[in-house]
Amino acid sequence: MGLVGVEPFTWREPEKAYDAAVNSRRLGYKGAQSIHPAPIPYINEGFSVPPDEVEQMRKALNAFEEGLKEGTASVNVDGRMIDIASAERCRKILDRADAIAEMNRRKEEALRDSDSVEERLRAAIADT
Repeated sequence: MGLVGVEPFTWREPEKAYDAAVNSRRLGYKGAQSIHPAPIPYINEGFSVPPDEVEQMRKALNAFEEGLKEGTASVNVDGRMIDIASAERCRKILDRADAIAEMNRRKEEALRDSDSVEERLRAAIADT
């Protein structure tokens, strides 16, 4: 966990954490911590799997699974070879994207009830 190559920022400029989170995700990091709440939305967004990447992973995995049904262990998707190792990577990324989407859904649901926001957020986090 951590941010790689973070440009120095103050808590008045939390958006600068976004680029560092994106860079860290590309290098294989899964998340980062913050002692201040201001950069957390930017860190969360930076470590989330972008929608276009999710779409590409689903397309690759679907093509691979169709290839398996036809008796081949690798397929060409947009000029990239998708084999067993690539398919497993796609599955892991999609599992992560699905988990992030579910957590975001649960956070939004918890925020709708202003009487118990903190209690419901804690419960949502505890269930993961």
